[in-house]
Amino acid sequence: MTRPTPTAARSAQAARPAQAARQHPAGEQPTSARPVRRRMAWALACAGMASAALILGGQGPSARPALLANSAANTAPNTALNTADDSAFVADDYRYCTTCHGAGARGNPATRAPRLAGLSRWYVERQIVAFQAGWRGARTSDHPGTALDDDPGGLEMASVATMLADDEAISAAAALVTGMSAPPAAPTLDGGDPVRGAALYDPCVACHGPDGAGVREVGGPALAGQNDWYLKRQMELFRDGLRGAHDADTAGRTMAPFAAPFSDDDALADLIAYINTLSAAATP
Repeated sequence: MTRPTPTAARSAQAARPAQAARQHPAGEQPTSARPVRRRMAWALACAGMASAALILGGQGPSARPALLANSAANTAPNTALNTADDSAFVADDYRYCTTCHGAGARGNPATRAPRLAGLSRWYVERQIVAFQAGWRGARTSDHPGTALDDDPGGLEMASVATMLADDEAISAAAALVTGMSAPPAAPTLDGGDPVRGAALYDPCVACHGPDGAGVREVGGPALAGQNDWYLKRQMELFRDGLRGAHDADTAGRTMAPFAAPFSDDDALADLIAYINTLSAAATP
């Protein structure tokens, strides 16, 4: 038998993925390969969270239209990676996202990273795409005249998001963090009148629901249970043009006008105080 040349050997090796793909139904990976691929993708994305913002620059790749288009099919919140094939991924890699987002993805004010546990998977997928596309993680130099400093938490997350190489990696990461378990965030902000805030919340109902659980049909995420310091910061970013300003960010541009009237810090405190009552009501 003639021994293959190095070139032929490399060609045969390159052909193996295509051959393997033909041996499995469309969209399905060999069982042993799925956890390994996902572990590698998520490890690359998150192991360097603390230094990613210093290492990487730029706005990242453009958004992935396929993921945005297909996210409508995923309406279930809290979709965990709980199959036998994915168990190794869950067991080995949850620690990377909790580096910034806290134990059980409950949120961490020290790293400005919000609670992800209990959010809908479609929403987290959309936000990862937004960070990759440069819709989130803005600098004030891109928006002269704003009252805020750069969004440091958003800038760091934007750098991390660029490391999720494809839609499969994005979906796997979103499924992991939204499937974690954490109690609703406890209030941390002082002040605010929830009675006055209830009236201010009325325009929010259409997108976020009367109980703050979110409305998938219009792309509104859950607010109940979220960290109040994070809600305050995001309202300020929307209000001052550091979020929801990109032409392609239709959901963000929808939200921005609702945040614009909250130039009064007392009114914003009232609104968040009311949302905190929704969080308390959601506690088992």
